[in-house]
Amino acid sequence: MKTAAILENAIELCGEDYFEHRHARRVAKLSLKLFDCLGPLHRMGNSERIWLRVASLLHDVGKSVSGEYHHKASRDIIVKQADLPFRKRVRKIIGLVARYHRGALPDDSHKYYSGLKDDEKQCVKVLAAILRLADGLDAGHEGLVTDLACEVQRKRMVLYILGRDGIDLRKVVKKADLFEQVFGCEVEVRTAAARKVRDINLDSSRSRMYADAA
Repeated sequence: MKTAAILENAIELCGEDYFEHRHARRVAKLSLKLFDCLGPLHRMGNSERIWLRVASLLHDVGKSVSGEYHHKASRDIIVKQADLPFRKRVRKIIGLVARYHRGALPDDSHKYYSGLKDDEKQCVKVLAAILRLADGLDAGHEGLVTDLACEVQRKRMVLYILGRDGIDLRKVVKKADLFEQVFGCEVEVRTAAARKVRDINLDSSRSRMYADAA
């Protein structure tokens, strides 16, 4: 099934009353930008990119069931949704990526996660680390971040963000906990001028690695 059809299935799952759809689309866009920029770190391909995109679109879908525990509800909805065109094992991965956009970090005692193979657990952690950070970039659900660029150094990843006034960098850093654990580097967040973001993106082919699958 083509990517467009897969995404259409995910959007239909949200339903017309999915009041978080604007936030979800922004988070999906930011997640994919991070994924593309960080290609040399995670070395994943287009399948994982699609899984991340679906998890990003559906990460808050559980709010229709639960407020405080919506991340777990989102996981369960995704795993049980046979209309999504993925095998159940892949739905578990996507559901867990959505589940870990907030709350506790992945642990072997957690539902579904404990039953994954080691490489699947690593996939969940990497994609969830990216989604968690992207969610932090739209913490206020106001669309303040308009673009970003990443500069990977030896033990640090500098995240340059471009956007409107009011961005709370502390909330972004707070959501970098899993990223720092998975990649073993500190995340530093800086606001930047449009030229800085553009120059970093143009100086690297990373942002174009999966452009055809956007």
